[in-house]
Amino acid sequence: MNKSFDHSEFQWEMLSSMERVVWAVAFASVDGSPKAAVRRADHMLDKLRMVGTRRANRLDPEIEAARANIEIPRHEFDIWYRTCLRIRHPNGRRFKAPTDEEYEAAYSRFMQGRVAYY
Repeated sequence: MNKSFDHSEFQWEMLSSMERVVWAVAFASVDGSPKAAVRRADHMLDKLRMVGTRRANRLDPEIEAARANIEIPRHEFDIWYRTCLRIRHPNGRRFKAPTDEEYEAAYSRFMQGRVAYY
């Protein structure tokens, strides 16, 4: 198997479901060579990611975790929550560390969400 395909498969696993759909549709829409199709799909994925960084309708991390029904003990929650927020603000752009009250409120939403979803 070609090394570039191995790399692409690894990248595929890292894509969100929306990114996979966009990439696949863009790839399938090209009548030219497979290389041209990959370039087009990658280009469309780049555009989606540019838009994605500006999307405001993402769920808060604590709600995503509640929907996934994962268990996070309170003593681990603050570290996990801060890490999730940092990932959403790469290179420290617009990142403001949560206060103790914000951690507590987020944990409360997480616990309430787990009950609401399951």
